[in-house]
Amino acid sequence: MQYSDDDLNDYENEPYDDDEFIEEDLTKEELDELYTLLPLIKAKLKDHNPNITDRDFKEALWFNYMVVDDAVKELKQNFKKVKANFSKPNPVDVLANEPKSAVTKKSEASEASKESEKPETVQEKLQKLTIKHTKPLKSLDINAAINKRESQNISFVVFGHVDSGKSTIIGRLLYDLKVVDSKTLHKLTKESSSIGKGSFALAWIMDQTSEERERGVTIDICQTSFNYKNKQFTIIDSPGHQDFIPQMINGVCQADIAVLIVDSSDFAKTFNHGQTKEQLRIAKSLNLNKLIVVVNKMDLCDWNIDQYDKIVEAMQSYLFEDLQYRHEDCQFIPASGLNGDNVVKGRGNSVPLVDLLYHENKVKELRPIAEQKLIMTIIDVEDQAHDNLTLKVRVNSGFVQAGETVKLLPSFDFCRINKILKSNEPQDICIAGEFVVLKMKVVKSIEEKSLIRLGDLCVSIDDEVPISSNLRIEIHLFDMDKPLLKGTPFVLFRNNVSVPARITEIEQIMNSQKKKVPRHLSSRQRAIVSVTIENKLPIITWEEKVRRIVIRKDSSIIGAGQIIEAL
Repeated sequence: MQYSDDDLNDYENEPYDDDEFIEEDLTKEELDELYTLLPLIKAKLKDHNPNITDRDFKEALWFNYMVVDDAVKELKQNFKKVKANFSKPNPVDVLANEPKSAVTKKSEASEASKESEKPETVQEKLQKLTIKHTKPLKSLDINAAINKRESQNISFVVFGHVDSGKSTIIGRLLYDLKVVDSKTLHKLTKESSSIGKGSFALAWIMDQTSEERERGVTIDICQTSFNYKNKQFTIIDSPGHQDFIPQMINGVCQADIAVLIVDSSDFAKTFNHGQTKEQLRIAKSLNLNKLIVVVNKMDLCDWNIDQYDKIVEAMQSYLFEDLQYRHEDCQFIPASGLNGDNVVKGRGNSVPLVDLLYHENKVKELRPIAEQKLIMTIIDVEDQAHDNLTLKVRVNSGFVQAGETVKLLPSFDFCRINKILKSNEPQDICIAGEFVVLKMKVVKSIEEKSLIRLGDLCVSIDDEVPISSNLRIEIHLFDMDKPLLKGTPFVLFRNNVSVPARITEIEQIMNSQKKKVPRHLSSRQRAIVSVTIENKLPIITWEEKVRRIVIRKDSSIIGAGQIIEAL
């Protein structure tokens, strides 16, 4: 292949380092290929040398561009073949010639030695710990405290195709509600104009990193909160680019309502060939059933109502027929984020976005929080120094008070909550639906040093939660290019965690009349399957948001479902 000067210039300043294999830096597609080839190379070298580790196999594949034969050749050069040693007497003959009492003693000694060498299980480590409940820092009337806070908070995720105007809509919302002042907007306008992007000022309110500003796309989810008519709201701005679908899934998992932004000036292209349909499928699959569709940039078509109606009709066909949304759960609104029409200030007879959100907050079904089990999802690890932790969490269910001790999973760190912060203000309690920062002290742990990760869970110290890498799930497959075979690698998303996975057993195809044991799954089938995942996860099945999953393969969402149980 011939390369132009432009092609070569693209790589001229790129950092190039092939001296180290870092699995965490691999893309999902590279991981899929790696774990597909791993069993093949292991089979070719199964009798060669038992000292070859998993990492050796992975590195050989990586540095040989995933060519199995080349990787085998390299490993054979680096690891000499280990031959069986037949010069020593056969152990069976030795034992046969020894007195029975000697054989018994050796056997008992060998078994005792094996027992002493076995690593302690998690349960054995936990039995050595004495964990006690700690009193809250402040004595509260729990029901009164919860009722006082249930003004209540509702979170909504904003998503849409790249350049649909998501961040601009949010920026306009915050500016018109005076969450962002004129001085800040003037500063952002000046900065964006200096690089020829003057119209990006509102979007930059949410896009804070230099990379996001330079590329003009949101890369990670951004959160901010505001009050409106004595109701609490949390905005989650998620990326629209296909490279950042995992971050978009993270945002959807934290939300109560979905707000989809579509570009009226380029609807046909972005809806039929962009990320919009996949994003909607993800939202519906993760049980985010309430949807507000904002048809943005109406100013560019002079508020042509015929064009708006055609967009709504196309959207309704997909939402109601393909995704099975209920009519009463979907609302549509024409808007202009740049000018502010129908965001906070209404235009004509339309109800603006903020009032639609306010209505959803008012009618949100309340569950008796005081009776719920505590579940919190870690969405950011802000500090992890020695025994002190600062974690940003979403309270999925239940409540917890400052001063109480909780359990982090799967690390089994037991932590006392020293401080709860909401919008940087200290709180005595946090309840379901809220996003808070917890400042904690690790008081007990089963390991000398634990690693707390995004997606880990926080529960009451009394709640027993299974930790497993083997799951039984119910799954609904979408349209796929080829069947999903047992052993085929894919990526499983649960809440804001993504892990490599593969099907180990197909137990039942629920919408099939065939009696034969199925060997693969096809498009649009519903099935119950056993799955193994690369990392162990805490498995909770009593909370809907924490049990929902989606699976992705070859850069596409191919199915969704829920966890039935840990195996």
